Amino acid sequence: MSESKCGFSLTCLLAAMSAGGVIFAVSGCAAESADPISSETSGSIAEASGFTGPWKSEFTRYYNGTTSALAKSILADEQITEAEVAEINNVFRECLEGAGFVRVEIGEYGTLSVGNPPGASEEERAELRKREGGCEASTGWDRVIPLFVDIRGNPDKGDNSGAIASCLVRAGLRPTNYTVEDFREEYVNNGDFGFASYDPEYPKFLDCMYNPYNS
Repeated sequence: MSESKCGFSLTCLLAAMSAGGVIFAVSGCAAESADPISSETSGSIAEASGFTGPWKSEFTRYYNGTTSALAKSILADEQITEAEVAEINNVFRECLEGAGFVRVEIGEYGTLSVGNPPGASEEERAELRKREGGCEASTGWDRVIPLFVDIRGNPDKGDNSGAIASCLVRAGLRPTNYTVEDFREEYVNNGDFGFASYDPEYPKFLDCMYNPYNS
């Protein structure tokens, strides 16, 4: 895992875990690699999309990398609103439930928790995981949500490592002598910072990573 040019963002950080009947994931780069943008859409895409803001390369990549009409309509104006997030979350949830998942929960930072049906075999669980990926792709959820989280937490696309390090200290997750350099080294060598999804402090960790200026 390496430092992002735009700082530390959800589109470049993935934490995926599986335990028993529950799948937990933070959406991110894995979705990109699973659905690469074809050569037909990658040439002169800046002119085709017309995006101009600090996150224009991400808007361009995600807009041209999805076939979802809903996702394209959300990304087209280079703004992602809370209402649009709620809409695509609902569409994604309905797709997952239709695919056979139970207890579908979508968190604030694109965290996803889904349960397998009772008694599901290993083969059935593997098939459900494929269906999960299909829902992400068909709805465009994996294109919209990571970008929304990144922009909300770092609208100017600056180096937010200092803000994150300070937030981790304020939250009591790291000692008072914790520095930006400590954070950068830890990010590269231990991307989850030792926090698991079931850790009581995990919500604070997510707040600092993805919304450091407001946490």
